[in-house]
Amino acid sequence: MTRVIAIIWMLSTTSLTLASTLPDFPFVSAHGQAEIELPPNMAEVTFYLKAFHENPNNAITVIQQRSKELLSFFVEQQVKEEDIVAYELDKNIVHERDKDFQQLKILGYEVTRRFNIKLHNLKQYEIFAKKLFSLENVENINTVFERTDEETIKADLLIKAGKDAMQQAERAAKGFDVSVGPVFAISEQGFSDLGTQFGLGRDDYYSSISTGSRGTPSPRDEDEFLFVPSTITFMNRVSALFKLQAKNKD
Repeated sequence: MTRVIAIIWMLSTTSLTLASTLPDFPFVSAHGQAEIELPPNMAEVTFYLKAFHENPNNAITVIQQRSKELLSFFVEQQVKEEDIVAYELDKNIVHERDKDFQQLKILGYEVTRRFNIKLHNLKQYEIFAKKLFSLENVENINTVFERTDEETIKADLLIKAGKDAMQQAERAAKGFDVSVGPVFAISEQGFSDLGTQFGLGRDDYYSSISTGSRGTPSPRDEDEFLFVPSTITFMNRVSALFKLQAKNKD
């Protein structure tokens, strides 16, 4: 794992511009990270119903019938009502276009409806996924695997990331024969202005900051979609600024 450590000494000759925005004492910037892999205990499935017809009423009828069929299936699978979100119908006019992509006559109407379903019993997932793939008009199926205790996990990882940052700061300070004092700034988003003010540009580290990860969406290929991962990765990062102080000479 790559660690990013930056020690910045603020000398008495620092320009007024920097002195007005940065601390006037020596400090170290450290970044800590912690991650863990755990089995998922729920899944969130998103998909769309889509129908096209020259007559908009016919397209709407198809979506309504398919919605009714799906809602009956959800009830059979004992999916709770609060775990089912069915959005309003959306209608778009489809035009014929010329070679310059200018709209010509109306070809028909496309009606779509988005669904978002939460599954708390992953043993149902294979049955649920096969049903979606077997139905016409179902498109753009994506799944995110999660845990119901995600906030607790992320909070614990944040504590561990903070300890990791402290250890990184201590290692860096040791090389300069100084000790780490109290922390005076903490951020989960990094301190991107530090590099800019010293003419170093934006650190790539900050552009990849993440305060927590969830399961990644399943590919749309059916075989892959039916797969429930054994574990998902959670990650948290934190940046901190620590005062630097001279070591006590005994």
